[in-house]
Amino acid sequence: MKSDPIHLAPNLAYSFVIYCYLQGLDLLTTLALLLHGYPEGNPVVRFALEYSPSPLWGLAAMKLIAMLIGVYCWLARRASALRKANILFAAAVAWNTFVVLLAAVRMPGGAG
Repeated sequence: MKSDPIHLAPNLAYSFVIYCYLQGLDLLTTLALLLHGYPEGNPVVRFALEYSPSPLWGLAAMKLIAMLIGVYCWLARRASALRKANILFAAAVAWNTFVVLLAAVRMPGGAG
């Protein structure tokens, strides 16, 4: 049997892959919201957006921190923490997607 983390805990590895995927989706949907003029809802991220050289740098810094936390959870075998984070980020992505679609419908020349 191999000793690398993926072969020792495949479910943990899958949770980590899902976590990474959700981070990417959260980044994209958050950018879409910001481009539509919506404010960031998370006060920590909002602080980073306001006090960084540019909002993109602030968002990138927050995503880097989130990825480092995810790597820690994976390597420390914190499967429960990853699963809970995945549920939270899936909800955030779903909400962001809903608001982006709503904004697109309300735009002049939008779908509605």
